Amino acid sequence: YYEELKLKTDYKIIIYSGTLNEKLSYEVLIETINLLSYRKDIFWIIAGEGPIKKKIINKLKNCKNVKIIGFQPEENLSNWLNFADIHLVPQKLSALSLVMPSKLIGILSCRKPVLGFASKNSELGKILDIAGIRLGKEKPKLLADAILHLLNNPELMKKLGGQGRKYILENHEKEKVLNKFFKKIENLLSS
Repeated sequence: YYEELKLKTDYKIIIYSGTLNEKLSYEVLIETINLLSYRKDIFWIIAGEGPIKKKIINKLKNCKNVKIIGFQPEENLSNWLNFADIHLVPQKLSALSLVMPSKLIGILSCRKPVLGFASKNSELGKILDIAGIRLGKEKPKLLADAILHLLNNPELMKKLGGQGRKYILENHEKEKVLNKFFKKIENLLSS
């Protein structure tokens, strides 16, 4: 990806990958990118499609450290998710009760820290409290500070990535999920 996107290998890569629609807190994301524009070591990638893509492109057209691209092919998903240093899940807090980010399991599987907006008691909030940084408010300064906190603490990034991987193995590993499913069926049939 460094070659394909013509990026320096010493960049810290921050990725949002997902649908570009109104559930995305895109204004906060754009303001955060602008707040951190002085950091020449950070490169932002927004990958996806959706009705607000043109709006995002227009607002970020003068930013030299941002690329906005389409969804990546499914066969490249593992490499794509591993490419990032930090993943963002900047969904609007009001949208979280409706949908869980689809790439979250993949992100956590590849041991990458994730930052996102979520209430403490939401499913996403519980996951972020384990494997990332949960932000309870949609504020550009909060997101920027959290990004800098991670970038300045490589050991924390590694720890959170490891906790995410452990969470996936304990809760989403195929054999465990199937065993839980069959156990529930057995319980229903025996009652």
